[in-house]
Amino acid sequence: MSLKLETVFPPVIARRLQAQVLKVGERARMEVEVAGTPSPTVTWHKDGVQITTDSISGLMIKQIGDFNYLIFEQGTLCGQSVTELKSSYLF
Repeated sequence: MSLKLETVFPPVIARRLQAQVLKVGERARMEVEVAGTPSPTVTWHKDGVQITTDSISGLMIKQIGDFNYLIFEQGTLCGQSVTELKSSYLF
């Protein structure tokens, strides 16, 4: 019998969101780096409601390694703000 132990490290936001001011129609790219073991699941929220690609047209959500991106192609939420970033594990 083989037993494999894995160390668990809670999520840490290594690079925080930077405030952005954009003109109407400009592309917005939000980037955050979240590290942890196992790799945390990141979700984006506005006013307490999770943002998904199904809920907003022209939105892309990407994760590449520890980097997470929220990209609005043409100022979809113009005059508004993303207020929360959540990170968690799925076991």
